[in-house]
Amino acid sequence: MRSLLIEIGCEELPSRLVKPAIIYLMEGMCGVLKEAELSFSSPKTFATPRRLALLFDSVQESGPSKTVEEKGPPKSACFDKDGNPTKALQGFAAKVGIEPKDVVFGEIGGGIYATAKKEVPGKTIEEVVSSSLSKVVLSFPHPHSMRWDETGISWVRPIRWIVAMSDDVIIDVSIGNTKSSNFTMSPRPERSRKVEIATASKYPEVLSSLGVVGNLEERSEHIFEKAQKLASSLGMEALKNKNLLDELASIVERPLVWQGEFPFDYLESAPELVIKTVLMGDLRFIPFTKDGKITNNFAFVINGPAQIAQTVLEGELKVLLGRLSDARFFFAEDRKKKLADFADKLSGVAFLKGLGTLHDKTERLVALAKTVQLGVDKNKLEKACSLAKADLASSMVHEHDDLQGRIGGLYAQLDGEEEEVALAISEQYLPAGEDDPVPSSVLGQALSLVDKADSLVNIAASGNIPKGSADPFGVRRFAIGIIRVLVEGSLSINLTDLLVSCSKIGFKQSDDAVQKSVDFIKARLENYLRSKGYRYDVVRAAISPGIERLKEVTGRADAMQAIYESKEFAGIVATAKRLNNILRDYAPTGNYDVSLFEDDVEREFEVSCNNVFKSVASSNDFTEKLKLLCSLTDSAEKYFDTVMVNAENEKIKANRKNFLSGLLQKYREVSDFVEIAI
Repeated sequence: MRSLLIEIGCEELPSRLVKPAIIYLMEGMCGVLKEAELSFSSPKTFATPRRLALLFDSVQESGPSKTVEEKGPPKSACFDKDGNPTKALQGFAAKVGIEPKDVVFGEIGGGIYATAKKEVPGKTIEEVVSSSLSKVVLSFPHPHSMRWDETGISWVRPIRWIVAMSDDVIIDVSIGNTKSSNFTMSPRPERSRKVEIATASKYPEVLSSLGVVGNLEERSEHIFEKAQKLASSLGMEALKNKNLLDELASIVERPLVWQGEFPFDYLESAPELVIKTVLMGDLRFIPFTKDGKITNNFAFVINGPAQIAQTVLEGELKVLLGRLSDARFFFAEDRKKKLADFADKLSGVAFLKGLGTLHDKTERLVALAKTVQLGVDKNKLEKACSLAKADLASSMVHEHDDLQGRIGGLYAQLDGEEEEVALAISEQYLPAGEDDPVPSSVLGQALSLVDKADSLVNIAASGNIPKGSADPFGVRRFAIGIIRVLVEGSLSINLTDLLVSCSKIGFKQSDDAVQKSVDFIKARLENYLRSKGYRYDVVRAAISPGIERLKEVTGRADAMQAIYESKEFAGIVATAKRLNNILRDYAPTGNYDVSLFEDDVEREFEVSCNNVFKSVASSNDFTEKLKLLCSLTDSAEKYFDTVMVNAENEKIKANRKNFLSGLLQKYREVSDFVEIAI
């Protein structure tokens, strides 16, 4: 076993691409090693704006050799009329390294051909990395490319150096004109210099000696620990925000955390929400709090060295005070009006291209609040819907678009609206990302749901459901938000009914908008459930009966996953698959007739099925449903062993298949057990 180091050095990557790039590199190289049948340890990852690196502590030196059968010319072309080897046979024998007399003939595809077994040695680490690293790196999907040398290759940023080492051996790799070596580069802003890596396993020590915290997660933790230490020295707490810390970790590789302070009077001139947004969003500062309230102290991060910290702070403070002054002004201007006054301006604000204005959308949301049964106070939901988008016409959101919803909730609260309504407005965009929670209130969940469903259906009606990676309207975000609100929240509604209601009052009408929306949500739901640890076959089986009520989908998945390894579940699956095999390509011709049953076994089985599925239909507990289906396994097996379904009498055969077809449909209404891979 040998250690393996791969490092790609480049100009500064955009912060949003640092994490996806290292994940892509890791998955790509692990896939390459697996394909070459090289066993390997889990790689350590190092990702900064200037370097992406993988360190495998142990990788098998070479893959296993294989014996392959080489196919030669047909036997008819191997000998002349006198039985002597032809040039075709001689050439084949020479190619595989044997004598013509040792060639074996065998049947391949209906013909007789010359064959020979050949030993193919496994590929070494060096061969695998040398032939594949460039392909993996250059295949990373990214929206914008740069070219930097005459070879014409392009990537996110110019690649400046490559390290590829197996222990102390340099692996030959080229990407454009950049060739691999055992030298990495020191961090900026100091003048970059080459730093030798003696052996692959020493890479972490080399980075540490340069002050580089290479691992992305460790760098994020390091930044917060330093910020918390500074805050503690002032009797305060550093505000922990994962998104902010991840962003900071993605823009530095040698983090230096420094403490700053702005004049106290700014705290009293604008809401805490606004100050936090300016600090964290605009300038990426880590706010300090005391007794849960924001203070005028903060931490900021630079990419070292310490000598430049004060200069950076002075420049950043000028920007901060300017932004806080602007925020103070915009807030004061906004508060000269009520939130409802901004709603009157929405007729002049576009919603999405080709889909009318935000005034149109607001009217649709209010209509949905009146008509859709969501299990919440209709008057409160109607009020929340009428004000939900109003802040999009405010000066504050125009200046800080990430305040949308939250500033509307604050303005509603200051206007004296009910607390539940203000909270719903504030949380309407949740969940915006995978780390965001769903809205905390049922009213907020209802507002979030109708908002996202309306957007999705109208985008589907306009023909803009994404088919590739591009998603300019954020449709995936809407779909995942709908899924999470219905799965993780408290609402229990029929999703299809909601989508139909949205379609009826849509800005654009389309006969297939609802079906397109359902199909799109279904695809996202499959990915969502897989990410939660459900088996792929369980997910498909659970989704198949329909996604009208998502909590029922997760209930089905939970119940199946819990007994997946049991013989009882195997019995249910075996019965469903046997039914499916018998009925393959059969189209039911109508209902079955009990009087045509010829055997007591089939009569008894029909009675058992009716009793069991009557109980199944009356139960809302999917674990109980599976227990009931288990009780049919033995009688089903007896039926299949005793009853000849494909009877000679066509009428009897059709009747039996009609009965079994109805039975299979009842199984599928619980879950499509045919999808289960056991």
